[in-house]
This record gives sequence, structure tokens and C-alpha cells, in this order.
Amino acid sequence: MRKDLRKSLYTVIMLVAIILFLSSAFVTRTYMEVYTNLNYSSDTPYRYLIDSSECRLNRYIVEVFPQKNGSLIVYLLLEYFVEHGNKSFGFKQFLPPTVYSYITNVKVRDEYNHTLESHVVKDHEYIEIGWKFYNPIGENKSITIYVKFEFVNAIEDLLTENKISLPNAGKFRIYVNHSLYIVHLPEGVSVINSLRGFNSNSSVYATSLYEDDPPEIYTTHFYSSAYEPYIYASLLIGLETSVFMIILDVYLTYVAPREFSDQIKVHDYPIGIYAGVLTPKYAIWATLYEVILYDRNKYARSEIPDSAPKPPFPREKLYRHEYLIARKKLDTFLYSADTYDTLLLNDLKKVGFYGRRNPFAFLGIPVSVLLGSICTFSTRIATLSFILILFLLFTIFKFASSLTPKARFLLKKLKKLKKHPENIDVVHLEYLPILGYDSLPKIEDFFSNKANDSVKKYAQQAKNAIKITEDTIKQQYPRVQSPLSGILHFSIITSGCGGCGGCGGCGGCGGCGGCGGCGG
Repeated sequence: MRKDLRKSLYTVIMLVAIILFLSSAFVTRTYMEVYTNLNYSSDTPYRYLIDSSECRLNRYIVEVFPQKNGSLIVYLLLEYFVEHGNKSFGFKQFLPPTVYSYITNVKVRDEYNHTLESHVVKDHEYIEIGWKFYNPIGENKSITIYVKFEFVNAIEDLLTENKISLPNAGKFRIYVNHSLYIVHLPEGVSVINSLRGFNSNSSVYATSLYEDDPPEIYTTHFYSSAYEPYIYASLLIGLETSVFMIILDVYLTYVAPREFSDQIKVHDYPIGIYAGVLTPKYAIWATLYEVILYDRNKYARSEIPDSAPKPPFPREKLYRHEYLIARKKLDTFLYSADTYDTLLLNDLKKVGFYGRRNPFAFLGIPVSVLLGSICTFSTRIATLSFILILFLLFTIFKFASSLTPKARFLLKKLKKLKKHPENIDVVHLEYLPILGYDSLPKIEDFFSNKANDSVKKYAQQAKNAIKITEDTIKQQYPRVQSPLSGILHFSIITSGCGGCGGCGGCGGCGGCGGCGGCGG
């Protein structure tokens, strides 16, 4: 056991939770994409076909009718004018407003009421509606096309409001002379965000499409996603798990220790027990200091006893992890990590410093799957779930401790000693390193400026112990050189470009094979 005795399992839980959170988000998004792709044909997108004509759109009008079932009914009017050549097909590509939205019920006709052959295909992240003209449009000819389709699950449910958007609606690879974007809000629905040119007393919003994406409209809540109960439940479970861990930690730290607050004292246990709460690496350093301070080597025997003669002060016996070091001669000090770690952990359990681990910490694994699965539904929900998973991981690491109430109580007492060094007594000399005095200069400063008269007579003994400890560690076990100052705090506080070359995806060349999302 070479890892942090307190945090090793929780670190594993945190890593697993992060991996499952990201994996759950990826799997959910992939499933949604596969599910929505079943609605599309396998035709080649018209964006890849070569169009030798030179044409423009004299008029392009988009009318959007949001439905209370979460769909958008969209009408397109496209008035083509061909300047040179013949044009036989047209298309328009959109980005899905949500990860689980898709296009269906497509109908295309021309101004002569001819029903046109059409398709709906997926082009990478874009959805293309394509159509073939009843007859190719000749040079200096014009024709108006009417397109109607339903964008299912296109309204974002943001829990307290809805977002209406039609990404990529204004992007074309041919020139558009005049464009208009109109949204007809359902009865009783009002706009929340401030939109330029929008009359708040009207249920119709209209604007010119100067950019690829029309403005996003945030409205009062009129549509609830079928996934909303699942989303709320996931967020609530994540929050409750974190809160329960905090409440349990507060109880174990401040309420439970009251029953024995007058029965135990800090100096009932050696420094190695307190340092072992952080990691055995610090405990070996601290235990060696204690052994040298009390000259415990002379009490060591060939076998590890259950008890040993009383040291100068204050305890009556050596613990097994202490004796393992005490029985070694300092000039030939050897450290067996496995043996020492095992003995230290057993001693920590024997004295009642370690108990059952906080069970709520293990809930972090399934909760991370829940939070990951909902973060794909909208940007706001993704933000909430991401914040919540960070809060959950923080509470696992910070509050999911297996320290018993007794250990928490004694560590709090040590923290008070660190804040008030004038209260350090003779029985606290071995704890000087974890109180911040873990080097010769700091020890000298303590005895010169902070120590009371009762402990000053032991100044030389403490200085010698620190110096010999540092020298021994450097010579015999150089990996254990980390000082102890500060570990107490850690332990306690618990449109058209004329030839894109694929750079911008506008399609101005008439068939660029670039990023897509345009129309023609």
C-alpha cells in the first residue's frame, strides 16, 4: 500500500466518474445521431454535384411556425434567376438545432404547382433537402420554388424557457438578392430576449438574413421535452448525493466527536498515526523523528512486541509501525515499504482512526453516467450537468473521508495547536514537524519566539532530532525527503466567395466539396 491511505480509493472513483461522464455523453450523442439518421436516404448530397449554371436568388423567404410539440414547421420560398447555362437542381442545408432533431414530411413544388422530386440526406453534420426541377431552368429564366418540411424536436427545452433557432438557414453558395426570416410565435408565447426590430406586442418576428444563422429567439416556456423528467431527476440525484456527503462529513466532524471529547487527547497517539492519515511517506519521516527524539532505539528488541517500556514521555507503549523503525540502527536504516505500510494501516485501524468509507462516494459512479447522458440535450443543461459533476467530484475528494469521528476530533485539536503555538506543551514536542516546524531554522524560530518556558528546556533535544532525521533520511532513504509543514491543513480541511478551396464552406465555386451547410 504505497498510495495515500485516505485518498487513494476516492481518486480512483473520481477518475472512473470522469471517464463514465464523458463516455455517457458520447454514447448518448452517438445513439441520437444514429437514431435520427434512420430518417434519411442514402443519396449523394446535391452539394457535391457540379452545377455549371450561373444563377442567383432574387428572393429567399423563410417562415417558421413553432409547434407546442417541439417541432418547427418551416416554409421556404426560393425565387431562382439563371443568368447563364441551365440549372436542373437546387438544395438547402441546415444544422440540427438539437442533437435529437431531424427533418421529415418534406414537400417541394414549383410556381406551376408541379410536385418536384426531392430527398433528405445527411451530409456530415448537416441535413440537406434537395430537389430536381420539373424542367431545367434555361438562361435568363426564373422560377419560384416552395418547400415545406417539419423539423422534429427542433425547439430546445431550457427548463425555464424555450429556444427557437434554425442554424445555417441563411447560408448559400449563390448570391441572394433579398432575404427574409419570419417566426410566427404560438398564441400566448412571448419573447424573453431583446431582438432588434421585434415588436413585443406582436407574435410575429421578421428580420433580414444578413448572416448565415438567424437570431436565436428565447421565449416563455411552452414546450416540455419528453426527457425533462429524466433530466430533472438526474440533476436532483447528483445534487442530493453531493449534499448528503457534505452533511455526513459535518456530522462526523462536529457532532459525533462530542461524546468522547473529554476522554482522548492528542498525545495519546504518536506522530506517525497523524502523518499516516496523509501518506506513509510522511509517516516514515515523522516516526523516525519521534524515535530519535525519545531515543527509542534502546528499547527495541529482536521481535515486535505488543508493548514496550515507557519512553521518556508521554505514552506507555510503542505501536508496531514505530517499533519497526526503532529496532533498526540509525546508521544502517533500512525501510521496507510493504511491511511499514501494512503495519501503519493496521495501527490506524487499531486505534480507531479509520472506519467505513462514506457510501455516498460510490454513488458518484452511477450519478456521473446520469449527468453525462443529459448533457447533450441543450447547452444550458450541458452547463448545469458539467458544473454539477465538478461539484460532485469535489465533494467526493473533499468530504468522502473514511476518518472516524475520533480522528477528525484529534486532527482539529492539532489544527488549533498550529494556530496557537504558545499552547504547545512538553507532550507535544514530537508533533512539531506536522505543526509546521519541520526544519532546523523553523525549530529554532519556534523555541526563540513562540515556545513557552515549560518546553524551552527541550530545545536542544528537538533540534538534534530534526537534524539527525534530515541527515539520516538523505543518506539512507532519499525518497522520503518531503517536509511535513502544511500537511496538517491538508489532512483536516476535510455567402458567395468565388472559389473557396474548402476553406470556409460557402460553396461559391458551384461544387467545392468543402464544409457544407450551404444551399444552391
